[in-house]
Amino acid sequence: MSHEADGDRSIDEVVDEIQRRRIYPRTPKRIGVAVAELMARNGYARQQESNQWTEIWNQTAGGFATCTRVGRLRAGVLTVYARNSAVLQELTFQKSVLLGNLRQSSLGNGLADLKFRIGPIE
Repeated sequence: MSHEADGDRSIDEVVDEIQRRRIYPRTPKRIGVAVAELMARNGYARQQESNQWTEIWNQTAGGFATCTRVGRLRAGVLTVYARNSAVLQELTFQKSVLLGNLRQSSLGNGLADLKFRIGPIE
């Protein structure tokens, strides 16, 4: 970087260089943006959505609600865990009806499919 003598540069060039080097302070974030970032970072939004899916599943599944548990929604596929293979098979038979009812719910717009697995029920 070459240093020119002050006499060789115009005032406009000096002002332009000062403007380029100036460090501007960050503006404060809006509280809504900060809270949304905090919720996303800590997974609160995912937990809240999971709770909503559990409520909707319990309303939709009827008698299956006591022997199933809702897992994660990933890429439009909702995973549902069944207590045993008999429940899993019955869920598979009812899949189209359950999927149609879930799609009619408030969260069902992005639901593409259901995936049933055997797993622990809490």
